Amino acid sequence: MKIYWLLPLVLVSARLLGAVARRWGLPAVVGEILAGVALGPSLLGVLELPHHGAGGEPLLALAQIGLCVLLFRVGLETDLENVRRVAAPAAILAVVGMLFPLALGALVSIAAGISPLPALFIGATLTATSIGVTASVLEELGAGGTRAATLILGVAVIDDVLGLVLLAALIGTNAAQGGVGLEIGIAIAQAVAFLGAALWLGRPLAQATLRLSRWTRSRSTVLVLVFSALLITAWAAKAAGLELIVGAYAAGLALARHPEREWLEQELEPVIELFTPIFFVLVGSAIALDSLAVHTASGRFTLALAGLLFAAAVAGKLVARLALRRRDVPALAVGAALVPRGEVGLVFAQVGLGEGILRPDLFAALALVITATTLAGPVLLRWLWPRGDPRTL
Repeated sequence: MKIYWLLPLVLVSARLLGAVARRWGLPAVVGEILAGVALGPSLLGVLELPHHGAGGEPLLALAQIGLCVLLFRVGLETDLENVRRVAAPAAILAVVGMLFPLALGALVSIAAGISPLPALFIGATLTATSIGVTASVLEELGAGGTRAATLILGVAVIDDVLGLVLLAALIGTNAAQGGVGLEIGIAIAQAVAFLGAALWLGRPLAQATLRLSRWTRSRSTVLVLVFSALLITAWAAKAAGLELIVGAYAAGLALARHPEREWLEQELEPVIELFTPIFFVLVGSAIALDSLAVHTASGRFTLALAGLLFAAAVAGKLVARLALRRRDVPALAVGAALVPRGEVGLVFAQVGLGEGILRPDLFAALALVITATTLAGPVLLRWLWPRGDPRTL
């Protein structure tokens, strides 16, 4: 019964601190994470970690639903035509933008004495790009729909697809009973096949939802069917040995051309606003503040690691611009647009913690890095974006 008073406490705290963060010019997710830190074991102790019970399991289930809807929306908002138009340069930039942070993050981690698999997972977390944060800054700059913006968002989409495939491979490696190379290959093949199958099924699924909607004479039938398809696809991904978020993202990509896409995005917004903050509060509750204490050796190690990883995260995306040979777009600004890790990076880090790949102190360091890049990315992008009419880019 604890969930009946704990859930309102989580939702209200996330909403209030999220609003405070926005008033200070910060993403709402920062306030939601701080709400989790305040409610978690490090401070008030009201909210225990999900795997420790005490009301955590129902909250975790709700958070996973919110997370799936969030990743579904990311996939749903993907304009496949725009991605196709910039496919070649976007693919090259995305691969380079993945390899540099992956390599730098892994090397920094190994140099700090972290074993190879957690080091690779840390590097993989640094490959993510927050489509939402980047898109909102581009809109603020009046650059939406420009060639540069189309390229940036195309890179971000490919980045996230590659990151999810890499995530699946590392999870498979962690659970490997046999050869690691074989497990990585199987995991990558599974993720690619799953995404491909979802895209193939997207059109008949969209048509089926429209037919049933007409038959029931209720437009809301589309929402019910799409939401059900999202959850079933997420479950199917988990049953196939992948993560729930891979299935949720695949479902979004599959329905990205749905005739009712814009309406679906609007209708799903309240669901996202209700459930997704629960996930970020749980992320905050998992951050052990004692692992960041300056007066302890372990705290100094975690903070130093976070600083080095932040430098690697920013440098990895800025250096990736070297792969961009086009002169009609601002290369350095494109690199800066890929810096924010946002909610996608937090998802990766939370999966690593839940799978036992990351220790709590490593998770705390990553949470700091992801939050810092989410704040620094928009600042860099605004500073590096060329002055003048953005429509010429």
